[in-house]
Amino acid sequence: MFGVEGGWNGVGDGWGSRLANGFAGPCGFVAGVQSCQARIRDIGYIGGRLGFAWNRWMVYGQGGYARAHIESQGLTNATGAAFSPASADHNGWYAGAGFDYAVLDYLILGVDYKHYEFDAAQHNCAGCFGDNRNVSAKADSLMGRVSFKFNPWPTAPVVAKY
Repeated sequence: MFGVEGGWNGVGDGWGSRLANGFAGPCGFVAGVQSCQARIRDIGYIGGRLGFAWNRWMVYGQGGYARAHIESQGLTNATGAAFSPASADHNGWYAGAGFDYAVLDYLILGVDYKHYEFDAAQHNCAGCFGDNRNVSAKADSLMGRVSFKFNPWPTAPVVAKY
């Protein structure tokens, strides 16, 4: 079996880990005093899915194009105060696998895993002197799925006359 799938995922508000490599590091901030952090705000994707179905099971692999909106900011370590926010859209790709199981003819349970990698992009802070940073990201998602199949027009048996 093969197919095409696309989707959009909103991602939570949590900020990622802090980076504190000092002056001329990835953030260009002062070592030990300031750091930077980033978060993925949303992910859109479109790609192909190729799988094998037997009885009530289907396993598949998938992959394609992905795009994420990533925000970054500086952080004062002592106070936790954020400064110089910036963001950019990042192109990338995803690959993954999953399986579906038809519990009943109309009820399907599934598990879907995707690994995303996004290219580096320049985050330029408007009005900030020399605070331009390159940001890249990787993310993994694991999704459980419940699907219902509806067929308001059941097919009647074909009666042929010869």
